[in-house]
Amino acid sequence: EQAGGGASSVRFGAYGSIFALLLTPPLASFAAAYPRVTINLLERDDAHLEEAVISGELDAAVITPWGSARTAGHQLLTEDILLVLPEGHRLAGEPTVPLSALARESVLVPPSTVNAGNIVIDAFRRAGIEPTFSYRATYPELTKALVRKGLGLAAMPRILLEPGTMEGLVAIPFTEPLTRDLMLIYPRDRMLSAVARALIMHVRMGAAEYVKNRT
Repeated sequence: EQAGGGASSVRFGAYGSIFALLLTPPLASFAAAYPRVTINLLERDDAHLEEAVISGELDAAVITPWGSARTAGHQLLTEDILLVLPEGHRLAGEPTVPLSALARESVLVPPSTVNAGNIVIDAFRRAGIEPTFSYRATYPELTKALVRKGLGLAAMPRILLEPGTMEGLVAIPFTEPLTRDLMLIYPRDRMLSAVARALIMHVRMGAAEYVKNRT
């Protein structure tokens, strides 16, 4: 391929906020290392990204997994899911919040195609608690805006809760910790091109650097 044959493009997918907050540095390093390779990026929800990898529309993607694995993959990181609430909320001063404290609250979660929301709903149901789940927004900053206005609370992965985006909000761990994984997935039954494998390596190294800087 370096001699001029083979793939000259790579197709990669992720949720929009994951592109922005985690994947920009490795994508930039890959582009610098392979300036003649075209990188085609696709923003979709987790379930749609998994289907795109399986169908061959994408070479690889980063998703939060849910259910049995239908692709090959590599775990990039595990992070906490925190409760986001307005500063004046009755629970805002607590060090942790039990799921039971939210039984009468409205909890904002994304659609079922976003697997972090499925993890939250499943945790409540396994605990025998049924808050009011409101499917309001997939865009994280819109979710935060709704929380600020008192339209509900939100359970959100830590990567989305950078200090500069949290004005008027508090993020508190759950007493029974909730976490989500981010997985780099690729096909089980197809050989990837050399450029796709190179991009995967850049993404893995970039995620490792991100984890190192956060600890």
